[in-house]
Amino acid sequence: MRRSALVRGSALLRGSALVLACGACAEPPGPTPDELLARDVVERAAAVEQELLPELAALHTAVVSGDPSAARGRAFLYLKQPGANQHQGAYLIGLSFEEELRYEAARLQYRRSTAEQPGFLPSWKRLGMCHHELGDLDSARTALSAFLAARPDDAEARLRLGVVELDDGRAGTAEGHLTAALEQLRALGPRTAPQQLARCLLHLGDLHLAREQLAPAAGSYEESLQVASEGWRRRPEVQYKLGQVYLRQGRAEEARELLSLAEEGRVRLNRQAVMGVRGALDR
Repeated sequence: MRRSALVRGSALLRGSALVLACGACAEPPGPTPDELLARDVVERAAAVEQELLPELAALHTAVVSGDPSAARGRAFLYLKQPGANQHQGAYLIGLSFEEELRYEAARLQYRRSTAEQPGFLPSWKRLGMCHHELGDLDSARTALSAFLAARPDDAEARLRLGVVELDDGRAGTAEGHLTAALEQLRALGPRTAPQQLARCLLHLGDLHLAREQLAPAAGSYEESLQVASEGWRRRPEVQYKLGQVYLRQGRAEEARELLSLAEEGRVRLNRQAVMGVRGALDR
């Protein structure tokens, strides 16, 4: 009776060891759907022309130079022509909607473009931006990650992905993207993309402030104000945040000056917004 129990116990031990060994030899988890998408986009992008066709370049200029509605009408007419490039046409229509802050309409066009040609990278980038503007953080992460897999040195997309992660409460991941974007933007020089550089520094300042790191927060906000243009719409926000940091550091006089400037800027922006609405109504 005792021998049978010992045999059974030995068999159980051997079985447990086998299970553990099999567990150790188990295959690692496969790629996530986002990783598979990124791989597919990278592979397809290598065989796709990323520059706009010459006949569409003029439409792009019209979209970004202040006449998106007229350019959109011309793009729709273009798409009706035989042999029209559907994914580039849809991209331009999406861009025209985005210029008017009509993000849902823009998103639909960018989705149409990526469905028509998954290797056309500009549509993935703009799609990610629109997802973020509409609060769809998961979809924004997917689209921007797919784009960055093919264009890892794009500072604008890297910055936006960092902000997406920040908005989603992923401070560690956000810091990695924002720091990388900061390095890329500094390498370009402060005159190349000053507003992007200022925005990146603003968000890094926010990260430091959330961690109660007052000196690094102040440094980031100060540099943000140095590189940004006087007309940057977020300048009053940075001034206010830096003023609050100065107050906590005991720098009362500097804080009062900044907070006063922030209030003046806020009032000015509100006045401009009201005048813009009146101007639109007059038209």
